[in-house]
Amino acid sequence: MVPLLHKFRQRYSPLHIGYLWLIGLSGWILLIYELCTQEFSPLSSEKYGVLSAAVLVAILCRVLTFNVYDHVKIAIDTAYYMSVAFIIGPIVAAAIAAFALFFDTIFRFVWRRFYSDEEPLKLSYLSGQTVFNGGVPVIAAVLVNAIVGTDITGLDDWHIAFKFSLFTTLFLLIHYAIASIASLVQGRTLKGVFTHFYIGVVGYELAMIPLGAGLLLGYVHQGVWFFITLTVAYLICNYLCRRLADQNILSRQRASQLATLNDVGQYISAKLQMDELIAIVAEYSQNLVRRTPSKFIFGLLNEHDHTLVDYTLFSESNGQISSQYQVELGGDFPAVVINNKQPLLLKDLPNEAKNYNISVEKADFRFHSWLGVPLLAHEEVLGIIILQTEQRGAYDAGTMTAFSTIARQTAIAVQNAKLYQLATKDGLSKLYVRRYFDQRISDEWYRSRHNDTPLSLLMMDLDNFKSFNDNYGHQAGDIVIKKSAELVIRGLRSDDVVARYGGEEFAFILPHTPLKAAMGVADRIVKRIAAERIEYDGNVFSITASIGVASTPENAPKDCAELISMADQALYAAKEAGKNCSRVFVKGVESPPEQSAEVSHASVAGEN
Repeated sequence: MVPLLHKFRQRYSPLHIGYLWLIGLSGWILLIYELCTQEFSPLSSEKYGVLSAAVLVAILCRVLTFNVYDHVKIAIDTAYYMSVAFIIGPIVAAAIAAFALFFDTIFRFVWRRFYSDEEPLKLSYLSGQTVFNGGVPVIAAVLVNAIVGTDITGLDDWHIAFKFSLFTTLFLLIHYAIASIASLVQGRTLKGVFTHFYIGVVGYELAMIPLGAGLLLGYVHQGVWFFITLTVAYLICNYLCRRLADQNILSRQRASQLATLNDVGQYISAKLQMDELIAIVAEYSQNLVRRTPSKFIFGLLNEHDHTLVDYTLFSESNGQISSQYQVELGGDFPAVVINNKQPLLLKDLPNEAKNYNISVEKADFRFHSWLGVPLLAHEEVLGIIILQTEQRGAYDAGTMTAFSTIARQTAIAVQNAKLYQLATKDGLSKLYVRRYFDQRISDEWYRSRHNDTPLSLLMMDLDNFKSFNDNYGHQAGDIVIKKSAELVIRGLRSDDVVARYGGEEFAFILPHTPLKAAMGVADRIVKRIAAERIEYDGNVFSITASIGVASTPENAPKDCAELISMADQALYAAKEAGKNCSRVFVKGVESPPEQSAEVSHASVAGEN
């Protein structure tokens, strides 16, 4: 029952659309019934003045709507309509409010459909929300009129003000109770609904009750002109509330930006692995503009050829890498940013591209907003980070300033990561160096013993490598080392560690990997290397490798040094068995592995 209810508690669900239509049509039917059955006395000239002012206010307050708590848009006009209800009658006031909301909803939907880059709304939801927005104030007004009434004949000022305040408060509570149910049906939480409506919206509306009471009392004692004078004051208060709300949202956005910048500074300063660093920067950059679905791109100038940029593109939905590619630098917006060493903000890319002589081939005109910031360290350009979205005017100067701050922190972190990489990675193979391996095997051994998880170690040696070097030369040997390194890391997991242990010897640390799975990994690597053909100086040759495997707890080593020794002994046994094979250490006796090519390495280490 609960999963079924959860299925229907979402936007555009049958329950959501049905509720909008049911309440909306009920309100409009009630309005037509009241207009047809009630007898309305002719309006005096003064009441015509009030009616005309009310219609004008209904229009202007729709123009002065503002956001409260992100996407909740309001105009604080309830107290004004309530004063009109006491002067002309609640049904007339409800009709003005209903038609104002009805046409305002249609206008905003049309604007969104034809003039905005936001996703068009479903027609069933559009029509239901339009009818709903107009029907709700009618239901609330009729109910409150039946409870409190609007007759103030014979009442003194204090009682008029009290009755008006009670009427308006009950109207707001009923109106937003009905609206709250719609939000709950579309999937919002009870806490979220309470925060959005009763703390945000109703709070603003209740603050206007004294001015609404003043409108009513001003009309009672001074007539229509005093009412109209206070109407101007009411509109000014509405405008000031809008400015206050806008500043409040802006302040919260800036506070969020500062929090994001603080977090990103703390996190990226501790990241020395380039892939982890890029992922963190992508996450926080997208959080910076989380209200605008944006694509994040991280580009680094190629280490060997600075005319190329190596890009990493992230998905805005899950923050995961969606693609990696390389582009020649020149004739595009990133080139403008990198060459000028300055940020570039475009709010309407298709129209602004001509100002930078960007060709159609070099710009993706699906995106309207584009923000690129260079990664600068000591005036050296390391790369670029980019945000882009299909919405127009999505980014502003504040976004660019915050993004530039992230870029400065990122550039320093990139430089540190490169220095760390130089210290921990072998220049030829791009694998980890022996010192890093020694530290990691110690750490992984401790983690394995502490968490009672398996740990496997592979030791690999390229067969007959010295003879190969003697026959083909050291340059050919270097190519073999590089190619072998590329082959061995293919299909391994991100937490596996591969190091260049010696000249032609490699070591593999496989955390959370039992012996049988490690045997499968070793077997696949042996076959992969043997199948590879390497070209050099007009020659085509192949090379083979031997691998020794040891694991804990299966081999029961007493410490990580003994685990290394076991793997090394198994490697020696593979060499003795004729090379181009793998052997596993079992109870001090090296034996051939089982048929392990089909065994998966923790489900993710298979052949690519």
